[in-house]
Amino acid sequence: MSSIAIWVMHSGKWDDANCYVDYVIEGVVFRENASFTELYNIIATQLAVDVTLKVLKIEYKNDQSSTRVVIHNEMGCEYM
Repeated sequence: MSSIAIWVMHSGKWDDANCYVDYVIEGVVFRENASFTELYNIIATQLAVDVTLKVLKIEYKNDQSSTRVVIHNEMGCEYM
């Protein structure tokens, strides 16, 4: 079973040019075919976020687009 490593940038902000700045970066590894729930829980665990008190917003932006994509369910994970 293959794994994927990603960088999670958090605790920053989006500037006027749609760039994420002033962030902290951490790495996480998850199964290639992980569900949204698994991805969400892995990130929450790595960042020590109590998901009973806070909600994570998972977004990504590729280099070719200026638009951020929000991943909020299984469908979003299939296009990552």
